[in-house]
Amino acid sequence: MKNIDSFYNKFKDIIIKFKDSNNKSIPLCAAENIMSDFARIPLNSELQEKYIMGGTISYQEEDNFIGSKSLFPIYELINESCKNLFDANYSDPRTLSGMNTVTTLLMSLASSGDKILLHMPDAGAHASMPYVCSRLGLKIIEMPYDYENYNFNIKKINEIIERENIKIVLFSPSDILFPPDFKNLIIKKDVYIIYDATQTLGLIAGRVLPNPLEEYENIILVGGTHKTIPGPTKGLILIKNMEIAKLIDTQINPTYLRNTQMHQVLSLLFTLKELEYFGKEYAQQIINSSQILGKELNKLGFNVIQKNNIYSKTHQVFLEMNSNQLKDFYNNCTYYNVTVNEKFKKLFNYSGIRIGVQEISRYNWDKDKLKDIALLLSKIRDNNDEIEIYELINKINKDKNLHFTFSEDIAMKFDSIINL
Repeated sequence: MKNIDSFYNKFKDIIIKFKDSNNKSIPLCAAENIMSDFARIPLNSELQEKYIMGGTISYQEEDNFIGSKSLFPIYELINESCKNLFDANYSDPRTLSGMNTVTTLLMSLASSGDKILLHMPDAGAHASMPYVCSRLGLKIIEMPYDYENYNFNIKKINEIIERENIKIVLFSPSDILFPPDFKNLIIKKDVYIIYDATQTLGLIAGRVLPNPLEEYENIILVGGTHKTIPGPTKGLILIKNMEIAKLIDTQINPTYLRNTQMHQVLSLLFTLKELEYFGKEYAQQIINSSQILGKELNKLGFNVIQKNNIYSKTHQVFLEMNSNQLKDFYNNCTYYNVTVNEKFKKLFNYSGIRIGVQEISRYNWDKDKLKDIALLLSKIRDNNDEIEIYELINKINKDKNLHFTFSEDIAMKFDSIINL
């Protein structure tokens, strides 16, 4: 038998380095969040190894796995939570991530050769969307976007839908400061509207952003669950119109997916319960933090993108920078482990930085702490003294206590069930 010590030492080295780096980081990446101990409880359960086939509208015992019937009530509990949070009549947690959700829906609802009106990356869309649509054989028509007002050009979108034989309209804002205004969107009965709200799903649940499901019954609201929803990496499909739900329910699993990773599904349920209890307060903290941080960065000479003196109505803040300054700033952020994203899209005037406050908002950091973050970014930009910068990082990192979750006593109560 081989000695496992060698593997142990290599793995230990990897984990120690990761934890050290993670603990010292200033987490400003808009694509990441931190889960609570409560939401992590199910990840250690034996549900990991179990399968359940078929749709979530009703359990099909035929051709299923023996014992899977006992898992179906978890889907029902998720439906209850999503009814409360999103007013959805149908909620499906089987897909594996935001991208997997969109790909699965496109495969379920469209055929090769169909036309898709697609939100494009330059206008803030997810960069993978054109590649996925092309690979599936869809004919892409670029969605008009109003860059001056940071909103979709609904008038031109309506004209294209009327003129072309559009099968699917796909909105997928990955870079988003302001919620889209859909009030004048004309939805034809034979056109599927998919809104990928991966970045802002938690803000919609917290009622600080409009809920598309309340505006239009025929919109399919989808998203990943590990950004402003601080949960595991899963996908979530939310639908009001049950006729649309029936079209996709039996396609997702087992046609396009087999193992839906039930331990992740249960972890998502725990996260949704957190949002039911703390989601409004958490979402409001996010909005307050992004606006405060944008204002403080502006005071310190950053070119912060804004509209009508509002820096953000989401968790994101945008900075414009010329390409040379951007390169230096981003490299310095990498050196000091400040996790921002560089962007080269028209939305950022082709050169900029995206900041996200959803993780630091879980720590409930106040205005003074946000001022320190703005000051830190200015010192990094200006190549100030390294010792000064590390002192400020250490000051900021002193308080990383998670808020907007259940108490330790409640977490232990649920953990005792998982580990019976």
